Amino acid sequence: MDQSLFDQDYILWVQENVAKLKAKDFENLDLDNLIEEFESLIFILKRDLDDKLKNLLVNMLKRLYVPLPNQFERWQSDISFYRCGIELIFRDAPSLKENWNERFDFNYSSALYDLTADYPDTNFPEVWEFERDIESILHKRFWK
Repeated sequence: MDQSLFDQDYILWVQENVAKLKAKDFENLDLDNLIEEFESLIFILKRDLDDKLKNLLVNMLKRLYVPLPNQFERWQSDISFYRCGIELIFRDAPSLKENWNERFDFNYSSALYDLTADYPDTNFPEVWEFERDIESILHKRFWK
């Protein structure tokens, strides 16, 4: 019955399972779906981090290499927005910092792919030319 409730009304399913957890009614929990939902939380957080990091890198690269001074303020505002979002993710899930270098490389490549299509006349570097540690990416002003 819980399986069909999961498929029919997700919110009601969550509420029922929360009530069972609070009552310590572990025997009647929908364990298969609970496990699946917990695992999906990790995926969602990783996807959110990747999305914010890619957007951060896109805006940083535009600010650094696209000669449109009238856009600098907007790009810097977007940079602040994405930096804050990443800091919030790390505050709640610091273990996501563990694969920073791989995550950075993947998102840098993805940002480059998007930018070279949008700005074909701009020469973006194939590799990030500055510090790439978390602290620097989240706080350093790489442009003058």
